[in-house]
Amino acid sequence: MLRTLLIFLYVVCLSVDLLGNESIRTLVQINPDIFLSEDKFSYYDDKLTVRFDLVRTKLTPSFSVVLLTSETSRKENICLILDAEPQDKELDVFYGKNMQLRKEVIKVDSTFFRTKQIPLFIEFDVRKDVLRLSVNTNDTIEFNEAGLSVDDGYKFAIHLDSIPFNSKVYPSQKPAIMNFKVEAYQDSRKGNSIFWYVFIIILDVFVFAFMYYRHRKRKREGQTNLNEVSLSSPAFLNKPLLPTKSAIFLFGGMRIFNRDGEDISKKFSPILKELLSLLIVHSDKKGISAEKMKSYLWADKTIASARNNRAVNLGKLRNLLSEVGVFEIKSDDGYWRIDTNDTFIDYLQYRTILKTPGLLSRSDIELLCSITSEGNILPEQDYEWLDELKGAISDDIFDKFLAYAETMNESSATDLYIGIADVMFKFESINEQALSLKCRAYTRSGRHSAAKIFYDKFCEEYKQVYGEDFPVSFGEIQK
Repeated sequence: MLRTLLIFLYVVCLSVDLLGNESIRTLVQINPDIFLSEDKFSYYDDKLTVRFDLVRTKLTPSFSVVLLTSETSRKENICLILDAEPQDKELDVFYGKNMQLRKEVIKVDSTFFRTKQIPLFIEFDVRKDVLRLSVNTNDTIEFNEAGLSVDDGYKFAIHLDSIPFNSKVYPSQKPAIMNFKVEAYQDSRKGNSIFWYVFIIILDVFVFAFMYYRHRKRKREGQTNLNEVSLSSPAFLNKPLLPTKSAIFLFGGMRIFNRDGEDISKKFSPILKELLSLLIVHSDKKGISAEKMKSYLWADKTIASARNNRAVNLGKLRNLLSEVGVFEIKSDDGYWRIDTNDTFIDYLQYRTILKTPGLLSRSDIELLCSITSEGNILPEQDYEWLDELKGAISDDIFDKFLAYAETMNESSATDLYIGIADVMFKFESINEQALSLKCRAYTRSGRHSAAKIFYDKFCEEYKQVYGEDFPVSFGEIQK
């Protein structure tokens, strides 16, 4: 509401100022040091253009170059990659956010591959959310819905790293740049409305303070899961959709949906949530004994008091679950369990898949990816019985995923490789096997530079966590 009011006042004041004054939008040169700053974000509200000549130190037929990367103020990563393919007489341009890359092709003639100095023009149109790349000033491609926003700040880096994945195909080379120039659009106004200028400047201070507070809040929220920000990418896998009516989810956090699809989790008190979780995770087996239930939930109560608390809370639980579906909470020989025929429970579905003998089918693997895509069960809880269960779930899921991955044809199942790796990273942010799966998938699908960038990012996080360099090379991780 405050932001809307400030923007409205800003527009009114600006409109009054412009009624009798000319407004000219001009392209002005900016300091490259600001553009390439590593310690602060720059904000652009129109078009930003980057021009430079790519100078090839070795005239090899093929080359793969990371032109530039960018980190946004929302901790999103952008990269622009150029691959030269002489056999097809084309340039493959890869662009994407958070390593979800898209490809466009520029057709070139054979003389291009004998050219030492290549003029490049890159335009970020943040208002229209479009990125354009021109080669030799006449061949241009566009990436629409590029993920650009006037609300975001950007930190850029010029890499120009060539990736020698295969010494015969991509010989080692380090290109250079010449005639580097960065420009951005800027307002140039004529007029004497000093009052309005001062008023707008003051208003800008309030808007900036509000936006700064909002960005800081977003940043804190975004840092709650480091792995999700820095290592995981949107899965390429088309995961099966899970029901959102009459459903109970434990993986990724407890969510309970009634028959109308409304999340009623807040109706459950902490004690009812733990009681429901205990019943669910033990219903796959014999059930949970009354003694164990007492030790977990009412250890400080007498046997009679614990029995009374159990009866009261089971009554409350039955009443709430009646909004979700048809449930039966029963005791067989002192062991309590929960049964339902019309409600989806992700943990019980996970256990059903896990009991499948032998190698899982692709459909089972995809369903398992979908169930576990948000991470392990009840991540926000610290129940004393939970740590051991989480460890067992991680081990079981990794075993099933890796056993299936060994049988896959890598060239035809890259989407599944990436989906499996993303889930594994949700469970364990530093995992060498998941890194190998993902890098191999990127390389087999032709996204060589993306694989190297992802590997480097993993190495950075590994060093932050363990205080030492990751001991496995990029070449070895793909074997």
